[in-house]
Amino acid sequence: LDPSLLRCEDTHNNTAIHYACRGAKYATIALLLEGFDAVSVSKKNRHSKLPIDLLLESDAVEDRESVEYTDIIFRLLRTHPGTLIDKAMEMRQSVSAPSSSTDHVGKKRKVDH
Repeated sequence: LDPSLLRCEDTHNNTAIHYACRGAKYATIALLLEGFDAVSVSKKNRHSKLPIDLLLESDAVEDRESVEYTDIIFRLLRTHPGTLIDKAMEMRQSVSAPSSSTDHVGKKRKVDH
């Protein structure tokens, strides 16, 4: 296998690791992570999705509590630890974004989530 092919992107900026994660192909993901330095797990596609995002959202995952699934998630996180920080920041922003609502008197009040 020519490692330069692993850097190729389709029209949506997906790479081989994106496709392997979308299809929940654990053996392929493991091979790409272990054998090829060309694989970039920190590369977002055109929809701003990392490979791990595609795996987390994949309908191809049959058992999210399986050893294989957990192992691959751990490997992806270990390869790109910034994913945890990014996800924590996204969650924090979505949870702490204050919204306003109208109370029973018709006054606006701040609502914390």
